[in-house]
Amino acid sequence: MQELLGGRFGEMSTLMNSMNQSFNFRGRDQLKPSYDLIANIAAEGMGHSVLLEEPPVDDARTYFIEREQWLARPIEEVFAFFGDATNLEAITPAWLRFSVITPAPIVMGAGTLIEYRLRWHRMPLRWTTKIVEWEPPHRFVDTQLQGPYRHWCHTHTFEARMGGTLIRDEVRYRLPLGWLGVALHRLGIRRDLESIFDGRARRVRELLEPGRGPSRVAGSGVGRRSTTRRPSA
Repeated sequence: MQELLGGRFGEMSTLMNSMNQSFNFRGRDQLKPSYDLIANIAAEGMGHSVLLEEPPVDDARTYFIEREQWLARPIEEVFAFFGDATNLEAITPAWLRFSVITPAPIVMGAGTLIEYRLRWHRMPLRWTTKIVEWEPPHRFVDTQLQGPYRHWCHTHTFEARMGGTLIRDEVRYRLPLGWLGVALHRLGIRRDLESIFDGRARRVRELLEPGRGPSRVAGSGVGRRSTTRRPSA
């Protein structure tokens, strides 16, 4: 029994150490071979670890991301941009190597399925999204059917305001892997998600308001909030 527990928790300790180094590695571009080695070790550990039994879904922590961004563009144009799934490649940070693998054209509406491929710290992932609500030009909701999260629901809302459009993103997500998922969230998942949404806001402004430039994003029409809590029901 001691050997079994020692092996299991030893593997978890090694994995946690590798993931911590991968998340906090500085100078990725300058020291790319070293980063690649650490990231590959972490990815292999994630793929082969013996994981403890997960808690029931209702006991899992629920995390939230809320963002707001105002653009001086009409609501119909902004909704059309976000409603085109192929534009996700243009606004997702390059380090994720994100690509839409569902053949174009993708007809959007309630029930549409969209499949993506990406890499998270060298770990290849596939993600299938379902559009569960579609109310142009004001709102749509997508949820993960298959992917890295235990639960992911992203609500996009658009409001005509001050001659432009106020964009709101509300994401509700839960992680798998029990206590390990909680630890990985603290180590870097939360930071990665915030970085992704920050980069997304910059790219949206660059593409839809090219005259303003990326330097005008922070503190100019962008609000951000990330919270954590356990579900009340």
